[in-house]
Order: sequence, then structure tokens, then C-alpha cells
Amino acid sequence: MTNDIILIIECCKISPNTVLIEKQIDHIKDWNSFISLAYSHGIFPLIYKTLKNYDKKIPSEILNSMKYKYMNIVKQNMLMTNELINVTKLLKENGIESIAFKGPVLSHLAYGDITLRQYVDLDILVDEKNVIKTYELLTNSNYSVEVEKSFLSNHLFMSKEIDITFSKNTISLELHWNLFKSNLLIDKNKINKLLDYEKYSINNKEIKSLKKDILFIYLCIHGSKHCWERLEWLNDINNLFNKYYKKNKNLEKLIKIAKLLEVDIILITTLNLVNQLFDTRIGDFYTNNYNLNKNIHNICNSYNKKNETEYEKNKKSFFFLLYLHKGYLKKTKFIFIEFFTLKNRDIIINLPKSFFFMYYIIKIIRLIKKYFKLKL
Repeated sequence: MTNDIILIIECCKISPNTVLIEKQIDHIKDWNSFISLAYSHGIFPLIYKTLKNYDKKIPSEILNSMKYKYMNIVKQNMLMTNELINVTKLLKENGIESIAFKGPVLSHLAYGDITLRQYVDLDILVDEKNVIKTYELLTNSNYSVEVEKSFLSNHLFMSKEIDITFSKNTISLELHWNLFKSNLLIDKNKINKLLDYEKYSINNKEIKSLKKDILFIYLCIHGSKHCWERLEWLNDINNLFNKYYKKNKNLEKLIKIAKLLEVDIILITTLNLVNQLFDTRIGDFYTNNYNLNKNIHNICNSYNKKNETEYEKNKKSFFFLLYLHKGYLKKTKFIFIEFFTLKNRDIIINLPKSFFFMYYIIKIIRLIKKYFKLKL
């Protein structure tokens, strides 16, 4: 791995190696590039928290620049946390139960501090039957949204999409009614049976969030879906694992849930990535096989690529997701869904039923652009 990536990962470890950090600091040639890389991976607050202790080895102007960026993140996180409290309160007052996940809640659970994790939006889950009412409440509260309200009455759109994004000033909010997209082939009935919440105290206010086990598995699936392109996601997993799952009984319960949802291969791959990058011991859960090691190597190697093309990303993502689907039947279903069924990205305009065939034409054009390097 590059010196920049090695330093970033070491700074994030629960027990950083001081000697290795000092050695890697000496190898950093472009600090602005390093800062930009740490920020893009979503772990800048942790990097600053660690490196500020090495002020004798890092130029003062660099540390001042990092401090300024860190303070901006702190202010934004506090603003977003306050907004999350206000929105969940607004929904509750109007009879809508909501569950907040990722964002401030995840920062609180994984790091014990809402300022130590970068998050660009707030994620809120509501029942599908409450989506239109929530849409109205948010738009009446000065949130803007690009999706027209009429889309929410389109069954095809609602079944393929899992969220819509609202924005207000510097705050972005994602409203979810499903946790997972259909191409991951996860049984929604099984998820709904397991779906439950806990209450957490954030800024002396109670916030509902997913129970830790479901949140952990959700994070494994979410990161896998994006080929773990951001180290932040793996670092979240690492911290949650060390805080809540080092005891065998807790881990056994997590494995049981993953097997029930048929995503145990995703959990195995994720924990082995954490083991590889952060030296976190995961005990007997480590599985040594060629396909697993090959995919872990490919993910770790991708952190060294600075100019990966969109085509390369799409190709890597396709084969990684194919690997994560267990058994030939699921792999075949995944390929079929990818190439022959409509997705939310194909439904870019709200068409009447008599013109639904146009969605498939849009899909063909999108696939050609995605997998064949053609510019249309």
C-alpha cells in the first residue's frame, strides 16, 4: 500500500503503532494530497485527532490547516445532530414513528462522540405508508427535493427505490422506506421480522435507531454494495466490532442473524477485511479460502489506485457483488436482475402505465454506457 494509505489506516487503529506512524510521517511528500485523501475516505477527524500529537514532526501550517478543517466538521456535525433531533420530533408530533441510522447515531455508537465521524447526510427510515405525509412535512419545513410528489404514488418507483434526498441550507436528509435494494436478493419479510429499534441518548435527547445487530449487518451490506470504496465504512465496523462483538456469544448471535438473512458470506468478507487492514482479531471466524482472499486482496489493492475509471469501478463492483451472492441460483438471479429488470436509475421520468416499455429502452442505454466504455 502507499505511504498515505498506510498512515491513514494506522491513525485509525484502536491501538496505533507510534513508531510506524512516525516513520510514515517522514514519507509523506504532499501533505495537501494526504489531507484530501483522508477527507475523501471520511475519516479526517480521526486522522487529525491522532496526528495533532505529532506536532514536532508535522509543519505547523499543516496542523493549523487540519485543525481548521476539523473544526468545520465539528460545527457541521453539531448542526446536523440538532437537525436530526428536530426532524424526529416533528415526525413524532405528527404520529410518524421514525428510525435514525448512520450519521450522528453511528458516530455515537462507534466512537462515543458525534464529532469523530464524517457524515454528509442524515438517514431516516419510516414505514412506506408514511412516506407521502413525511414528504409533505419536510417540504413544509423548507426542505427542497428534486423528486416530484407524484412519484410516490408510482408503485414501480416505490418498489425499486429505497430513498429520496431532501436538502435545506447545508443539510442533506435521506428519507428511507426500505433498507436494501432488490438486486441484493435479501428477503424483505425476514428483515421486517428482525427489524427493531433501541433508544440512544444524544445531546440529552432520545433518538430511535436500529438495534446494534441489525445496524452492524446493514453496514456490512451497505459497504459491500459499494465495494468498500471508503475506509470510513470499514473503520465503523472495526470500532463496533471491538466495542460489542469481541465476546463469542455476541458474535455467535450476529452470525446467526446473518445466516438467517443469507448474507453470512458478506459478514465473513467484511470481518476479514477488518482483520487484514486493522489487525483486529476475529478468532475462529476467519475463513481461509482462495475466492475470499482474492476478493479481499482486490479491495485492499484498490486503495492504491488514484485514477480508477468509472468503467473499472463498475466492472470491479459487478464481480464483487456476484461473488457475495451465495450459490449458483442466487448468482443467476443477480445477473438477471442486473441486466433484465428495471432499477430506480431507469425510472428517471414518471410515465403512465401505457408507456412503461420506455423504461426498458432507458435501461439498455444505461447498461451500454456502464459496461462497454461507449459514450452515448
